[in-house]
Amino acid sequence: MSKTVNSAFRAFLDDEVNLDPDLNKKARNSRDYLLANIAEFGKVTDFFDLYSGFNLYYGSFAGKTKKKPLDDIDLMVGFSGDGYVYHKEEDHFLISVNDKNKEYGCTDDGYLNSRKVIELLKSRLYQISNYQKADVHRNMQAITLQLSSYPWNFDMVPCFYTDAGFYLIPNGYGKWEKTDPRIDNKRTTRINQKFDGHLLELIRLVKYLNSRKLTITIPSYLLEVIILNYYGRQYFNGNWEIDDNLKLVFGEIATEILGSVIDPKGIQGNINTLEWEDRLKISTFFDKIAKEAGNAVLQRIIGNEQVAIEIWSSIFGEQFKK
Repeated sequence: MSKTVNSAFRAFLDDEVNLDPDLNKKARNSRDYLLANIAEFGKVTDFFDLYSGFNLYYGSFAGKTKKKPLDDIDLMVGFSGDGYVYHKEEDHFLISVNDKNKEYGCTDDGYLNSRKVIELLKSRLYQISNYQKADVHRNMQAITLQLSSYPWNFDMVPCFYTDAGFYLIPNGYGKWEKTDPRIDNKRTTRINQKFDGHLLELIRLVKYLNSRKLTITIPSYLLEVIILNYYGRQYFNGNWEIDDNLKLVFGEIATEILGSVIDPKGIQGNINTLEWEDRLKISTFFDKIAKEAGNAVLQRIIGNEQVAIEIWSSIFGEQFKK
């Protein structure tokens, strides 16, 4: 058992939370291998032209906020869109294709149907070595691919990059919607660097707690945005105590989960779609553990390290003090 709170957190992070560096490297290589195979689809006559320069890594693995276990890797597959034209209608976008590609994914109205694009991409995935299974998400926006050679899945989203500097992805209803995960990636990096690289592990710790299902589970992206919003407003004085920051973050979540949380990309509006009753349950839980964390911090400060470790173990589970 660890003798200090800091050593307990270090052991807990290394053993239970952080991804193994060698596994990280293998996962990145597998992602590159997959995209190299998909690039071959664009070289045949009965498929869309692809452009690897539009491929995009996004999500928690790309943002380095993924905790154990590594179960999925998110990526966007870039389609060339050469000669295509897009325009906005109400809450979605429509894409007109060139004559060459009309037979692949257009509906009777002449516009590119995002569901057909997803199905066409899915139908080609069996050609990849070690293919095991591919399924379209229920929201009709992505494909989950399983390869027999890896324990993790790949969640793939077809995309087009526009001349206005954003991406178009399936909206789930056959049309297209705007997104730009690069904004999230850059924001996470910027705020993490502001705090000397400490935030990524903090986010992973809170995600670990969230995965214990001690209350209503908070969507991962919403949780990250709340944490980054908080630290985006803070000044870093060079001193970092993981326990003290967890106490502060728990209190922040208890407050912010009750209201609207605006998409930092400026695209989706309010991303807090939780029901009010669920928000109250989450707020009550995090308010409670914020107080417990405050007591743990106090015990550490006055020298009662083992008492503090016991409190943190009650929050994170028995694995914390092993």
